[in-house]
Amino acid sequence: MSRKQETHQFHFLRPCPSKDVLYQMVKNHFDLEADSYDQFDANHEKRRSYTAGINQLISLRLPNASKVLSVACGTGRRDLEIRFMAKQNYEIYGVEISGEMSKIATKNGIKCDHANWLDFKSDTFFDAAFFLYAFGAIPDSNDRLLALRKIKDCLAKNTPLYMDVLNIDDKNEWGLKIKNEFDQAELGKYGYELGDILYSKIGETKLAYWHYFSKQEIEDLLKQAGFKKINIQYIGYGKFPGKIVSSNEGAIFIEAFS
Repeated sequence: MSRKQETHQFHFLRPCPSKDVLYQMVKNHFDLEADSYDQFDANHEKRRSYTAGINQLISLRLPNASKVLSVACGTGRRDLEIRFMAKQNYEIYGVEISGEMSKIATKNGIKCDHANWLDFKSDTFFDAAFFLYAFGAIPDSNDRLLALRKIKDCLAKNTPLYMDVLNIDDKNEWGLKIKNEFDQAELGKYGYELGDILYSKIGETKLAYWHYFSKQEIEDLLKQAGFKKINIQYIGYGKFPGKIVSSNEGAIFIEAFS
């Protein structure tokens, strides 16, 4: 994002690392970021405004709930903020791939399991689900579909999933550069999917993985997973952070019903 452009850079190793290696990159990245993650949000105006805008949208739309599932819950801070803003008192059940993040979430009062969502087993039905920001950390299109199907199977009938993903058509972000690089360097030959990047903080060598989505891509995944009604809006980050913007100016915010 705009702030990420100032502090991070993206890369393409050739060939693309295996799915297992990418998952490990994601886990390692968030383990290292856990202690400073909430502080980063608080100290960066654009990130703070963006997350606050998403949280506000969810809190205004969230139905009355007794149990909410949060996939990739991180430290649990945003889940608690949304519950407070919604003026509800539901239980929050989190699943988090980062052990360090899950420890913080547990301390914050979230019922959090340290697991890859695809390996998590649940026999509980939830009144809503969140997958905030981190859906792009799943490094494989098939696994993304499996993850959404699993969420759908955990939701009571006609209940919402709320997500936000980075938009490959956002002119204020990396998306357009990623598309150009994918085409010019013929990255599909090296195992990349359009939207994949590896990134690092400027001056550091440790890499993490992320995926940018088109509207069509995320809609198709949700439909294939069995979600029936899908509402999409675009929320600014690089410019007009937290505000509703046009389709080429922000991240993609999704409300999808089981």
